[in-house]
Amino acid sequence: MTDTSAMNRAETWIREEELPRLFGQPFSQRRVTHSYGGIFIPDAVSEDGKIAVCVSTSTARTGRGNFGVAKHNKILKDCYFLEKLPVERRILIFTERSMYESVLSYRDVLRHIGPEIEILHVQLPPALATEVSAVRAKASRETGG
Repeated sequence: MTDTSAMNRAETWIREEELPRLFGQPFSQRRVTHSYGGIFIPDAVSEDGKIAVCVSTSTARTGRGNFGVAKHNKILKDCYFLEKLPVERRILIFTERSMYESVLSYRDVLRHIGPEIEILHVQLPPALATEVSAVRAKASRETGG
């Protein structure tokens, strides 16, 4: 089984370095109660509790070049939960330009990605991006996809 700790390091870098730079406050990963009482743990929540963020390090296509249905479904699930949070800003961050562009192009037909969800592309530092890409390639070989 592939070690996906590189993806965790990418999320941590975004949470601890990039989000504070972009929004001027610390972020952490913590539970947030939904408007209907359930609990969701976004990848990052601002210190003031007004911003919730989900991060994707996935590409839009599988290793074989097919449309990544499961990858997109995961994003739709994140959107569903983000929409239910009592926050002022809901943000999806993509580290891979292909997924960022794919989600933007499908936004009009995907009802779970409403206008209240901001979509951003964040470029990882080169060494971390290379590490994430290598792990993704290894996982693709292991799954045959």
